[in-house]
Amino acid sequence: MTDRNALRSKLLASPAYRKTAVDLDGDTVYIREPSVGESRDLAAKCKTKGGELDQLEYALRAVLVLTCDADGRRVFDDADYDALAAQPVVGSIVGKLTGAFAELIGGSADLGKD
Repeated sequence: MTDRNALRSKLLASPAYRKTAVDLDGDTVYIREPSVGESRDLAAKCKTKGGELDQLEYALRAVLVLTCDADGRRVFDDADYDALAAQPVVGSIVGKLTGAFAELIGGSADLGKD
């Protein structure tokens, strides 16, 4: 029989998050998958008044929080939100990063399209 504490420690050990490399004009950054808690927090910040999830806002906030360097350190600070929000939807760094994020989590990159 497996020792409960050893099993629990093994299962709760720091997980390895998947990430994908994105080339931004010769610089490589990464976008990583969110944790369950991060995904919940992102979704909570991205609700419309009707309670629906605002997909574009979710993607933007995911880029803000989940873009990292090779060592896993965040590239963008929360203060960068407005600068990222001012980017075009298609062909910008935000567009490239949201596309990579969608592929990583198995979603759609058709942002801004209903």
